[in-house]
Amino acid sequence: MPNVEISNISVRQFVMAEEPDIAPVAKELLADLYQDRGPDAYKKCCSYTEKEICYRADVGEQPVGIATALTTPESSEVIIRRVIVARKFRGQSVGSVLLSRLEQDALAEGKQRASLYALDKKSVKFYRQLGYWMQYPEPTYKMVKKLVV
Repeated sequence: MPNVEISNISVRQFVMAEEPDIAPVAKELLADLYQDRGPDAYKKCCSYTEKEICYRADVGEQPVGIATALTTPESSEVIIRRVIVARKFRGQSVGSVLLSRLEQDALAEGKQRASLYALDKKSVKFYRQLGYWMQYPEPTYKMVKKLVV
């Protein structure tokens, strides 16, 4: 499928516990993402903490992506825990739009940098296109980005 940008992507922040309709979608997205990595990988990444900041991307009424992050008031960093896009919507700017909103909100809260762990080399390429740089190479793929206005 060619990369096509979707113009009607909406992103909003939400609380996982308050939106029961998104939980099955989140589990489906995670299962799809981790299907080749075995059940233990899926179980580790399927749990959410109350402190996580959650974002969902919708195309029309359909949830097509989720991003979550952690931060504390005393930290200047936002830690991105996951960015997941439904397989049929990958390569259509959904992940970029999700991250952009997350980064804008973090910047508005005074955060100066974002960090994440890329899943694989394909993910590393995606994050590099968005301005992230490699802090630690394989096997962790820790990437960081300075947040600027």
